[in-house]
This record gives sequence, C-alpha cells and structure tokens, in this order.
Amino acid sequence: MTIVRAGAAVVVGTLATNETDQAKVNFAIRRLQEEVNANTAVSGDATLAASGALTIANDAVTNAKLANIATQTLKGRSTAGTGDPEDLSVATVLAMLNAGRPAFAAHKNGTNQTIANATFTKVSFGAEVFDIGSNFDLPNAKWTPPAGVVVLAAIIHCNPVNTAAGDLNTIALYKNGAQYRFGQQMPIAIAGGSCIAAAAWIDVANGTDFYEVWCFIGSSAGNKEIGGIASITAFMGALL
Repeated sequence: MTIVRAGAAVVVGTLATNETDQAKVNFAIRRLQEEVNANTAVSGDATLAASGALTIANDAVTNAKLANIATQTLKGRSTAGTGDPEDLSVATVLAMLNAGRPAFAAHKNGTNQTIANATFTKVSFGAEVFDIGSNFDLPNAKWTPPAGVVVLAAIIHCNPVNTAAGDLNTIALYKNGAQYRFGQQMPIAIAGGSCIAAAAWIDVANGTDFYEVWCFIGSSAGNKEIGGIASITAFMGALL
C-alpha cells in the first residue's frame, strides 16, 4: 500500500485485505484522498499542503504527518440500509493498513510443566513467536481471534516422568473453557517412555470465542510432565 504526493494531489494505491474490511478501507482511503487533495475537510494539520510526501510502505506508516490527522473522521452516509460503509476515523484506517491477518504461534520456551496424573490440565506457554493482531493472551494461554474462519494446531510432548507402558498422552482443544475437539491419544510404548500428541481443527469464531490447549497424561501413578522444548510443545492459529 502506498500513498504519495504527486504535485498538489495525493495518489492512493491499492490495499489487499479480507473481504469484510475491503469495502470499508476502499471507501475510507478514497475519502482521505479527496479531503487531503482539497485540503479543506481535513483540518487536523494546517501545514498539510506543504508537508511533502506522505508514504505508507510495506504496510507500515512511515510519515508522522499522518498522525496529525488521526483524530479526523471520514464520513460515510448515515442513512440506514444504504449499504455504504460507516464513518471511520483516520486512525482506524491506518490501523487497518498496518494490521496483517491475525495469527499467532507460542511455545513453552524451555520450561517443563508438571500436571496431575490422569487429569485434564491447561497447557501454559512461555513465549510468543509472533502475535499478529495481539489476540493471544500469553499469561492465560488463550487465543481470542476476530470473527471468521480460524485454523488451530497444537502439539504436546509428554516427558518420561512417572510413565508406564500403555499410558495415554491426550491433547484437547478447548473452546470457551469447554472441551471442543480431542487430538490424538498416543500410547506410551515402554515404562519411563515419552510420546507426542497433536491436534488441528478449523472452526468459525464469533469474535468473542477463545481457544486453549489442555492435556491428559495417565493413568499410572504419579504426577506427569509436559515437555518444555520450544520446537516440540507449541500452540498456533490463524484467521483464514
């Protein structure tokens, strides 16, 4: 996405977004172009006409001049049922320009987790690889994506602690605090052995739904341990 000044005019390029926001962004940046070119309706920066190039490169705002008009509102039609986009602030438009499609990946960052035997326990995570959209709550190990179709994946490593042949390492995806989908139940082959279980699912989130990973290891006696190796125990998701 690029916005550049060409003489007295501001030329707005194109932006690829998801279908839900495309009409909003197209309308808003068109109004921004019209108002900056006319230098009348946008009043947040008295020196805008002489500001030189205004550029958004690689989907990141690189010219602070745009911040001076961030409190202005680009007016849509208010008549109900017309199908026109609602009013959007310039700040909202810039947020749309800067935001990528929400996605995250997290791992345990090298910290093992002790869990009770044969008891479903929420898996904690120690670090984020990335969190586009800031929808992953690391302290509470849950992801609350925007509304839309989402894909989820998780993998759990059971360490060889108090394990016996035939014990199960089970992973479950939880939705809104309740068991939603089970992953693979991997039997431990030998006493004192380890195993890996994985789960993946596609769901339709409503904007307030949240997702977590829980694990069950049992049923021989003694507390069990989820491995903390970052490259093995992980949780990830993305808005499609």
